[in-house]
Amino acid sequence: MRLTPRAEPEARGSRVEAESLSDASRATSYPKPADDVVARRFDDVVVLINLKTDRMFELNSTGARLWDLIAEGATAAEIHDVMRREFDVADGDLTAAIDSLVDRLTAEGLIENGSAA
Repeated sequence: MRLTPRAEPEARGSRVEAESLSDASRATSYPKPADDVVARRFDDVVVLINLKTDRMFELNSTGARLWDLIAEGATAAEIHDVMRREFDVADGDLTAAIDSLVDRLTAEGLIENGSAA
């Protein structure tokens, strides 16, 4: 996931892909970090370690921004809205990039889908 940041200073940037969220589930479902995952930020990247599998993953600045939003508990719709404002990308491309990364993170056991309460 390589998106071009908008001019705002807080824009961030991803590198990982798994299961598309439908439009209806965007407002009610959100991904959350899995319990057995440790995340550390190093400059503009985030390193994730899955303690169950001992696998390590590096997210570039776009993916790191997505991870930050997931860790903050943002809904899928909020994630899309924030990233749309921060990155210069067409809606369809953004949705595909987010879905791809969320799918990959889910497949690797790094996040799991929850439902907003």
